[in-house]
Amino acid sequence: NLYFTNAYTSQTYIEVLRLNTSIRLILLKSSVDRPMDIAVSPKLRLLFWTDAGQSPKIESALLDGTNRTVLASESLSSPRGLTVDYTNNFLYWVDDALDMISCMAADGSQRQIVRYGSRYPAPYSVAIFGNYMLWVDRKLGKLFQASKSPGNTDTPEVIRDGIDDLTDVVVFDSHVQPTSANLVGFNPCQEDNGRCQQFCFAMPEQQQPKCACAHGSLLSNGISCGFGLDEYLIFTTDYTMNSIRLDPEDHSTPFPTYNLGYGLLATEFDFQDKRVFFTQYLGLGRSKIGYITTTSSTIPPVTIANDLYDPEGLAYDWIHKRLYFTDYYNRSVQSMGIDGQNRSFIARGDRPRAIVVDPCYG
Repeated sequence: NLYFTNAYTSQTYIEVLRLNTSIRLILLKSSVDRPMDIAVSPKLRLLFWTDAGQSPKIESALLDGTNRTVLASESLSSPRGLTVDYTNNFLYWVDDALDMISCMAADGSQRQIVRYGSRYPAPYSVAIFGNYMLWVDRKLGKLFQASKSPGNTDTPEVIRDGIDDLTDVVVFDSHVQPTSANLVGFNPCQEDNGRCQQFCFAMPEQQQPKCACAHGSLLSNGISCGFGLDEYLIFTTDYTMNSIRLDPEDHSTPFPTYNLGYGLLATEFDFQDKRVFFTQYLGLGRSKIGYITTTSSTIPPVTIANDLYDPEGLAYDWIHKRLYFTDYYNRSVQSMGIDGQNRSFIARGDRPRAIVVDPCYG
């Protein structure tokens, strides 16, 4: 799994992507916090990140984003460049506003200053390799190396200088990412994704994995994801059909986003057969009504009618299985079966737009 932060204008996400797939899951979402750098420890089965928002801090969570915990919140201004020393499970980070490199244990204890002062004007990222730490200084344009020990005051060695716009540093070496069981422990997700259909998360002190769904809901077998099984909200943009949970803390989506092309207007649903209908303006005489199936992410959208003028409002009679829609251009209210057959004109109007039907009262 690949973890990353994703910043938008009004919100910042922490997301996870299953490699070699397009499956993404939002773990955390905030409009106040501003997660910056992120680090993961497969051995501890924990996720760590720095937050440079209104209240700077360093936090941790389980790999599925639950059990969010603040590890440090004092004497921080712009924490970034977070990394894990896998030899002792310590966290190292830099603070370019305080000219400081610090470390602490993974539970937030034993916090210490490693380097501090005007000689380190803009540390931007740090990496650990053996007994050394390497960091980049954005203002000096240099890559440094020094002992990772907080008690060491030896002059840092300049590895490379004259580099503009430095942002990050990592050490590409197998020792930095150990995989043997004696170093990282048994990982229940290593074989066959833990049998999980979408996401597999290893939990601390647990031999069994925790499965999760980015799209759909986890079924009773604990490993498979089902679609269209519960209530949720559906909304359209000009191009896409989207779904969100009613629970604001649940960031999974009931079904994947469908990119249907420009011109989406109204939407309606068929709960019994798990379909979502839509109208789409594609030009006079070429506009259409279609639907998607929410029980499968592999079934392509189905077109019911594609010779309409300007269909806008849409309503579904779930008792008699008929669709009602308005056509703004030819000033009509029309009806047809869900297969597009038996189309009929119901009424003429000035410029009809929205429509609703009450089949319970006929």
